[in-house]
Amino acid sequence: MALVFRSYLGQSSHWANSGDAERKIDYQIWCGPAMGAFNQWVKGSFLEEMKNRRTVTVALNLLVGAAVATRCSWLRSQRISLPPEVGSFVPLPLDQLEKLLDIDADR
Repeated sequence: MALVFRSYLGQSSHWANSGDAERKIDYQIWCGPAMGAFNQWVKGSFLEEMKNRRTVTVALNLLVGAAVATRCSWLRSQRISLPPEVGSFVPLPLDQLEKLLDIDADR
């Protein structure tokens, strides 16, 4: 039985990678703790719904969130007191991010 499970687990990720439509129900996508951390971060935001997760929107939110966390960490390392809520960045829709960052989408 262990060999059957091992074979299935090995093939299920291969089916997903190759896009085998006949085995779509058997697809297995491997992910680590980062996926769970991301899902926890977006909980309660507009990114909680899968339909809102577009590559550019997710990537820009991750970059801005990392920049906010880094800046707050730098300030705290210089013994500047910040309220706890200042270091948390709530994901924003792409149009709001572009406005916040003063990005011209037509460029």
